[in-house]
Amino acid sequence: VSICHGSSYQFGSRTLNVAGSYSDTTHTAAGCDSITVLHLTIEDYLRDTISVSICHGNSYQFGSRTLNVEGTYSDTTHTAAGCDSITVLHLTIEDYLRDTISVSICHGNSYQFGSRTLNVEGTYSDTTHTAAGCDSITVLHLTIEDYPRDTISVSICHGSSYQFGSRTLNAAGTYSDTTHTAAGCDSITVLQLTVKDYLRDSISVSICHGSSYQFGNVTLTEAGTYSDTSQTSTGCDSITVLQLTVKDYLRDSISVSICHGSCYQFGSRTLNAAGTYSDTTHTAAGCDSITMLQLTVNYPQHTSTTATACESFEWNGQTYTSSGTYIHAHDDEEGCSQVDTLHLTINHSSQFVEEITACDYTIWHGRTLYESTDTVTYHTTNVVGCDSIVTLHLTIHHPQHIASVQSACESFDWNGHTYTSSGDYTYEHTDVNGCTQVDTLHLSIHFPIHTTITEYVCHEYEWKGQYYTNTGTYTYDHIDAYGCEQVDTLHLIFVDTNTTIISNAYNFCDEESATLEVISDLPYIEWNTGETNPIITIFESGVYTATVSQGECVISREFTIEPCENKILLPNTFTPNGDGLNDVFCIPEGYLEQIDDNDFEMYIYDRWGEVVFASNNKNFHWNGKVRGQLLKNYTYTYLIKYVSASGIPNKIKGSVFVL
Repeated sequence: VSICHGSSYQFGSRTLNVAGSYSDTTHTAAGCDSITVLHLTIEDYLRDTISVSICHGNSYQFGSRTLNVEGTYSDTTHTAAGCDSITVLHLTIEDYLRDTISVSICHGNSYQFGSRTLNVEGTYSDTTHTAAGCDSITVLHLTIEDYPRDTISVSICHGSSYQFGSRTLNAAGTYSDTTHTAAGCDSITVLQLTVKDYLRDSISVSICHGSSYQFGNVTLTEAGTYSDTSQTSTGCDSITVLQLTVKDYLRDSISVSICHGSCYQFGSRTLNAAGTYSDTTHTAAGCDSITMLQLTVNYPQHTSTTATACESFEWNGQTYTSSGTYIHAHDDEEGCSQVDTLHLTINHSSQFVEEITACDYTIWHGRTLYESTDTVTYHTTNVVGCDSIVTLHLTIHHPQHIASVQSACESFDWNGHTYTSSGDYTYEHTDVNGCTQVDTLHLSIHFPIHTTITEYVCHEYEWKGQYYTNTGTYTYDHIDAYGCEQVDTLHLIFVDTNTTIISNAYNFCDEESATLEVISDLPYIEWNTGETNPIITIFESGVYTATVSQGECVISREFTIEPCENKILLPNTFTPNGDGLNDVFCIPEGYLEQIDDNDFEMYIYDRWGEVVFASNNKNFHWNGKVRGQLLKNYTYTYLIKYVSASGIPNKIKGSVFVL
């Protein structure tokens, strides 16, 4: 059977309003028991709160009502099960915005206002929407500012310029310059510029190199293009352009070499000294023709060479094998007679033998040798700079380096030393050949692992094939994998597994929380809430489990907190204004079925603690008046004592504001 929250169901001699399973026993005509089992379900009511904003001048349909005034409203419908469904509406009214602006623009410009481009003076309006979707109206007053215009005429000479605004002009034409009025609009000046032309003449003149030509008030000696300016009758330039050519003289250069003591004929002069000479004649045009002579006098280089060599020496195509002084006469590159002299010294090479005995190897003149030999030679230079050949007679002795591998427990003796750790060790001594011999020991030292364990147990314990029932310390001797003696130790502790959970809450539903504590000698604790402290605070009903452990001993205990009845919620504000909405302070209808009809008390107090209203009826309604007068914007406190429908005493304390 399902009933609505606040209703009841008659089952046999009992009136039921709490969900659960119930049984009722009657008797058949034969005198046997007839048992009826009832599964009772309570359908709760639905409650929903919505907030809605509308624009000024609009309305909102809420249930059967059309609303256009800001406020809080409620509407009750029924669920499919026939129970109440309450919707609470918070309605807000959004106002519209209005703004006025004034704008001035220059003639010919435009102003963007909303979606329109404006260039005509007048008053305009534009409507947009606020973030809440309401109208926002802007009014525009648009003014058009006009511009002035001026025209001037100017004449200049060719090559001159005229400053017009920020520009320098030198070409005829019509120009405009724009400035701004005090109102910020364009002011345009138009210029008509005329350029007067100049006169121009060209002449060509040729002169000889070294002559001059008078052009105007300038005397010219170099070829080039020149100009002379005078004035026309209109005051502008008259320009004459001269193309001046200078005929150059002929010039020739020659170079001549002679041997020391010879002469050279140059024009009318006989020359025998090195230097630079010139000779001048005349061309058919009457200009100079100059010949330049660069005369060089060659002196033969009579060389003297001193040389030292081993065995032989090559000089001027001849091979010499003995010391002495030699002469070679010949013509040099310039054809002059030259005599060269050689002062020669001839030296000879040498040979030696070196005997060496060594251990393992020896380093001889940068070479490392490991074996005996008679064939190794070394080439060097003797005191006179010729080859010196040294032959090595080498004897190498190789000592016997002995290596051994050993394994031992804890220590090992070798060559008079005791070793207690694994590693590679060496022993160095001298053999019969006087060489150093190094013996090597590769040693492994094994240390038995003497293990120690501690076990916490709560029943008979098996270790190394033995069974133990008492707390104590036990040992086990055996040989490990390396043949060493190993001793293992067990510390065995039998623990007390007595465990319980206690609560310090007198009434969980009144206090709305409880402290649970686990009492146990086992040190490790974990609750099903994830906490690991012995004491926890809980705020919800349910089954709480504590698992305590030590070693292999694990014990779990449970503690159950029964669920509470639904808490009664009262409004904290009411508005006794006679509009039929929230006019009185009372217990909401949905909670009344949770309160027993008998044993009910309620008291309302002012700020001084004086009782201003009291009732023994759970259906009380207080209109906010005290001794016949209504005091708004005032806060009162209240106390309600009642017994729930299931027979549990309860209290409700709070405050309510009269608006």
